[in-house]
Amino acid sequence: MSGESVEAVLRKVFVNREDELRSGWRLAAFVVCLYVLILLISAIAGLAAVLVPSLRSIIEPPPGGEHPGRAIVQFIVQSAVSLSSAIVATWICARALEHRSLGSVGFKLNRGWWRLFVVGSLLGAGTLGLAIAAEAATGGVAFRPQGHRPGQLVSSFVSLFLAFLMAAAFEELAFRGFAFQALVHNTGPVVAVLVMSVVFGLAHLGNPNPTLISTTNTILAGIWLSVAYLVTRNLWLSTALHYSWNLGMVYLFGLPVSGISTFDSLGLLAGQDKPPVWISGGDYGPEGGLAASVVLIVSTLFIWRSGWFKVSAEMAEAIKHGTPEPRYISIVDTNE
Repeated sequence: MSGESVEAVLRKVFVNREDELRSGWRLAAFVVCLYVLILLISAIAGLAAVLVPSLRSIIEPPPGGEHPGRAIVQFIVQSAVSLSSAIVATWICARALEHRSLGSVGFKLNRGWWRLFVVGSLLGAGTLGLAIAAEAATGGVAFRPQGHRPGQLVSSFVSLFLAFLMAAAFEELAFRGFAFQALVHNTGPVVAVLVMSVVFGLAHLGNPNPTLISTTNTILAGIWLSVAYLVTRNLWLSTALHYSWNLGMVYLFGLPVSGISTFDSLGLLAGQDKPPVWISGGDYGPEGGLAASVVLIVSTLFIWRSGWFKVSAEMAEAIKHGTPEPRYISIVDTNE
């Protein structure tokens, strides 16, 4: 085989018609970059704990179980490590592989970004509220006040807000950011949404008490958040939906988030699941029940078809890369 033919074969394997790495290779590059950066930054944090003993209680898990106060601080630190890694990985891959800016991936401070964030926060909490109302109507959950002092409630809110916001921003960059957008650009939204939502669902199998319904709901949540990105080409909306759902679960209702009950005692109310478990979700929390399935589908359809959201001209321009214009801008008709 001649040198030219080998080069042609390799080019066909690695490079697409836009003279960029094929989307699968771009996705793989992002995953490797993110993994390496998480290891690197985690190692730096671990070294800091060794050199500065006073930091050890923040970085290292507490002995003999997790105290909610210490656990939330550690969760904030872990989320900060993950988010900073995702930001750097996104910046490297967006610049090197698609010649576009970090902001174009979705956290651009363009006109109206804060409206998306506020509306998304209200919609995420409202969607959760509908699921909880459905559970309560069927007797699947009961609540009692936790009796915290006002100062404790303020401190808990600030800590939980910061923790869940950073965790949501990380997951949105990881699952609806550069890798997802590479698939959207070259394979279309349907394939990208299905692939990354299934991966999103499987990634939560390591959480406590997963079930078939909880995994299905996490996949539905992945679709919900993917649609929120696609109709705006902006991660502010999906991040707001994501964090406000989780924050409401803990701070308002004192229920487990994806099986994690570490922070339940920090909320306004203490929630207790009751039969039927297929409605309430049991030990996994509301995300393990069919009430969440229904509201996630309804909220997804609302975001997609309500007309409330659209791709701004600034974001439509920012996401362009490759030789031709992107074939897939949005899953809605932007000419309406």
